Amino acid sequence: MPTSKIWALGAEMATQTGYKASELGMIPQDWEIRRIGDFAPLQRGFDLPNSEIQSGDYPVVYSNGIGNYHNCYTVKSPCIATGRSGTLGKVHYVEQDCWVHNTSLWVTKFDNCEPKFIYFLFQKIGFERFASGSGVPTLNRNDAHEFKIALPKSTAEQTAIATVLSDTDALISSLQTLIAKKQAIKLSAMQNLLSGKIRLPEFTQRPDGSSKTTRQTELGCVPEDWEVVELEKVAEIKSGGTPSTNRSEFWNGHILWCTPTDITSLSGKYLSDTNRKITEMGLNNSAAELLPIGSVLMTSRATIGECAIAKRPMTTNQGFKNFICNRTVNNEFLYYLLSSQKDKFIELCNGSTFLEISTTQVRKFKITIPKSTTEQTSIAQLLSNMDAEIEALGCRLKKTQALKQGMMQALLTGKIRLPLE
Repeated sequence: MPTSKIWALGAEMATQTGYKASELGMIPQDWEIRRIGDFAPLQRGFDLPNSEIQSGDYPVVYSNGIGNYHNCYTVKSPCIATGRSGTLGKVHYVEQDCWVHNTSLWVTKFDNCEPKFIYFLFQKIGFERFASGSGVPTLNRNDAHEFKIALPKSTAEQTAIATVLSDTDALISSLQTLIAKKQAIKLSAMQNLLSGKIRLPEFTQRPDGSSKTTRQTELGCVPEDWEVVELEKVAEIKSGGTPSTNRSEFWNGHILWCTPTDITSLSGKYLSDTNRKITEMGLNNSAAELLPIGSVLMTSRATIGECAIAKRPMTTNQGFKNFICNRTVNNEFLYYLLSSQKDKFIELCNGSTFLEISTTQVRKFKITIPKSTTEQTSIAQLLSNMDAEIEALGCRLKKTQALKQGMMQALLTGKIRLPLE
């Protein structure tokens, strides 16, 4: 929008109590427009070849964050740095003396500014907008210095804004830590429950009350009432196919057609929709097969061992091995078991130029499972509960991150003001 129109709009809105028109639009009466170069000038960091790094206590701040520690520093704390070349846009706040690498720029002074406020203000600005060069992107410091932005004259208000946003960051960090902890607990549970190393209490005793034992098998020690089976013994294994892309009548129907991208972009274990769909004619004129609800899908080309459970009838392309479970296995249990075997499936591809596991390899792949489908179901339910808890925390994290973005937009523009004591 031309400056004249911004000023005209601002004049119309100037009747709002406590706000005034500016070249950037309406801003609070006690805010001002300043150039970055005036209140937080940037300077290039300092050369430090890897060969010269000597282990120490001072962080080395690269364009993408702290990447090493050195025995001396170049910048006193608090330090605000942002990428100069390579990774642009990330802003780093370092609360100790550090060495700012030459791939970064750092703020040399804070003129009537609260450093933590500047940290959040720089996040909102988005320094990637100042990128220049056709090869490795480089931040143009001169362009950044000329950039104008509104900010409070009062450092007390700056501090109040920074405190609110810092508290939100702390909540985000605590949620991320909790999610990582829950994921580690789930991974441990999968490793132990799916191998029989740890059993759920209700399955540890025989009918006469004596404790169940273990026995040695070709896959190691397993509980006495577990068995070693080939995958083809517990499920019908099917591949997929792709209708000719030259035949428009084969595409854009209502039959779901899954590709590995649908799986890798999936949040959770259930797949109920796909990016592309095929027609009945496409299904009948290709190797694709319609899989029933509850089928376990597993990627078998390039990306190996990513799994999902079909919530609707669907087909897949040829980059899958799909499992239609029989009565000897619970499909959710098989989903978790296959997911836990990803590294072993990848090992089967060693030496191949193009990673792919064959139908024969999958059919003959051996697993250990409880003979009791009741135990399988109980294990799957426990892991599902863990997934649900992690997913709920993930949703809370996303909402908190979105809240922070909204708060930044409102607080850092003065649209919402904080009460000052």
